[in-house]
Amino acid sequence: MGAFSFLCVSKEGSSTSERNVVETFSYIGGYVGIWLGVSLLALFDFLEATMFLIRYPFRKRKRLGAPKTT
Repeated sequence: MGAFSFLCVSKEGSSTSERNVVETFSYIGGYVGIWLGVSLLALFDFLEATMFLIRYPFRKRKRLGAPKTT
């Protein structure tokens, strides 16, 4: 004990700053995940609408060219 009995080492400050860093990265990761999900949803919605617009004239021709049955 002798010479260093007056030293008191505390680690409270570093653990709260480490926790803040982890929380910050956690929030950033959560927001990136949300934006990525929204972006992918918008992309697939756009692709689906484009596919329907491209297929519409071909389906219309197919229906008009088919013989009518009575």
